[in-house]
Amino acid sequence: MAYAEYSTFSIGPRSGNYVLTVNGYTGNASDSFTEHNNRPFSTKDQGHDNYEGNCAQIFYGAWWYRACHTSNRNGYYLTPGPDSTARGIDWKFWKGEHYSMA
Repeated sequence: MAYAEYSTFSIGPRSGNYVLTVNGYTGNASDSFTEHNNRPFSTKDQGHDNYEGNCAQIFYGAWWYRACHTSNRNGYYLTPGPDSTARGIDWKFWKGEHYSMA
């Protein structure tokens, strides 16, 4: 078991594509979420990431992608364990981006 807690967490309005504000990490899971700070929300039909492709399409989950992710909490529910695709629910700096937690 591990946890990550953030003293600041908010999501901006729809008109700004739901920009994420997150900081102030504490916990024992390592910080895999702050990289997504100030990112707009991306979906398979609305990619707002900094990647030449669409991270939401590639990793099968809407999220605040940069290019592409250090956490993917909306990924596929896979069998917990190694996942060579990084398309599962992951937390990179705890178990790794190629380890699905669900």
